[in-house]
Amino acid sequence: VSRRFSSLAKRYGVYLHCGSMTVRRHPGRPSNTSFLFGPDGETIAEYSKIHMFDVNIPGSVSYEESHEICPGNEIVLADTALGLFGMSICYDIRFPEQYRLLRTRAIENGCYVLAANQCGQKARFEAYGHSMIIAPDGEILAEADDTPQVLIAELDPEVLERTRNEIPSLENRRDDLYRVSSGNVRIYEE
Repeated sequence: VSRRFSSLAKRYGVYLHCGSMTVRRHPGRPSNTSFLFGPDGETIAEYSKIHMFDVNIPGSVSYEESHEICPGNEIVLADTALGLFGMSICYDIRFPEQYRLLRTRAIENGCYVLAANQCGQKARFEAYGHSMIIAPDGEILAEADDTPQVLIAELDPEVLERTRNEIPSLENRRDDLYRVSSGNVRIYEE
């Protein structure tokens, strides 16, 4: 599957994020992994889902992803010609250390957010869908429903720069008070 996405990225000369797939690299449980391919078809970055979806709602849903999937242990950033992309999968967005609300993250960080989500009936649960592309000002540029879809939106560097100039919150950060440990962050550079 990843070879197919790689060839599509190369054929069309685009960056292509392939969603996520089950990848078995070692004995035991596989990982839920996503890949970002560059316009040359090469893998720019790969990320394995960190937070396992373990839920038990009596009379409704019971699913323990951690029994089947091995969690990743790195936060992944992909530094591309288009900018820096943080990668996550599905349930990861529910954790404030990585994200709170997608529109809020786009506004607070003055960045575009591309949020891909599974949809449809899975073996043990129904996935919500509603993938979206969000602008730095919080505008939803494209949103899917609960069916498989391809979303397309223009990511305008001028909008990004204007938004960051109008509200320079990134420049006003207090790095002396909060730091991210580089021990669990991998940055892929193109």
